[in-house]
Amino acid sequence: MNLITFLLTLLSFACQKNSGVSPDDSGSPNGKSYIKVHFNGHTKTYKDVTMSLMGGGGTGTVEGWSMTAGRNHGDYLSIGIFSRGTGTFPYRQSMSDYHNISIVQYQQTKGSYDNYKALVCPTSSGYYSTQGKVVVEAFEAGKLAKGTFTGNLLVPDTEDCSTESVSFSGEFYLVK
Repeated sequence: MNLITFLLTLLSFACQKNSGVSPDDSGSPNGKSYIKVHFNGHTKTYKDVTMSLMGGGGTGTVEGWSMTAGRNHGDYLSIGIFSRGTGTFPYRQSMSDYHNISIVQYQQTKGSYDNYKALVCPTSSGYYSTQGKVVVEAFEAGKLAKGTFTGNLLVPDTEDCSTESVSFSGEFYLVK
């Protein structure tokens, strides 16, 4: 887990009680906030979801928000959006890019499936990201988030040079 993922995860867990969005809120088709994930041939719906806001402190700061589903360290999803609006936010493709992008971490019993990692290869090294995106259809800071996500996540515990990935998609609805 790199520093940014760690900080996003820590922020998400720390802000769960004060996030303004809780699993008991109503407004979605089934009456509650949720994140539905399609992964490895299975579909799972999380109802213990939270939204946390990041940044907003002035010129040059990174603004965005994250959503977290699952309270078990062996089973959770964290998606970070580096924007506070609606639109399509591709997975971050450069370490220096923190505007209008997204990052994903899906922790399962087999390890952490991330959209990015540092490649350490005999002939080259550097940042690597899979292709994917988060589409935010509706957003109101701390009150509402609705959209979808799709793309690939890197398989954990593979060689440092491996770019093996698996398909990942889903939808979210968070409401205060």
